[in-house]
Amino acid sequence: MSTFTAEPLSSANATIAYPLIRSFVPALRLEEWLGHITRLEQAEHAPLCGGILVRKHAARYPNGLALFRREYGGLTERATLLAEHLVALHLLDVEPTLVALLGEIDRLAQRLGCDVIRTHCIGPACLLAPSLVRLGHVQDGVILRKIADNSSFSGRPA
Repeated sequence: MSTFTAEPLSSANATIAYPLIRSFVPALRLEEWLGHITRLEQAEHAPLCGGILVRKHAARYPNGLALFRREYGGLTERATLLAEHLVALHLLDVEPTLVALLGEIDRLAQRLGCDVIRTHCIGPACLLAPSLVRLGHVQDGVILRKIADNSSFSGRPA
């Protein structure tokens, strides 16, 4: 199995990660992506939200990324790590990249004191769902969205 390294997503490496997120959110402009990462870094609770990049050892460009935030899980759960916008790419087999990314998410959940990891697969990331199930995740409902009537949002996936 190939060795992967993980690192926090930051404004220093966001440009290199842009082609990866763009493969799943094609309408995302570079300025929007960089602005999002800057807002994550400047957020009041920055240690509780951010992003993770994984790359095959010594590769220049990352093979996987996920954005995350720690939140309260509601009535049936306590602290929850929400992982979303998962992207895992590889020419032949995506699973080693996904295993590395999920391993880092597991370690992050432990560091942040989370009892549950909730993974949102939205849009093209839904193709990762069967692999996520094989790796221990379970389907837990359905996520729907609606653009608010008074919104100027264009409807592009976030």
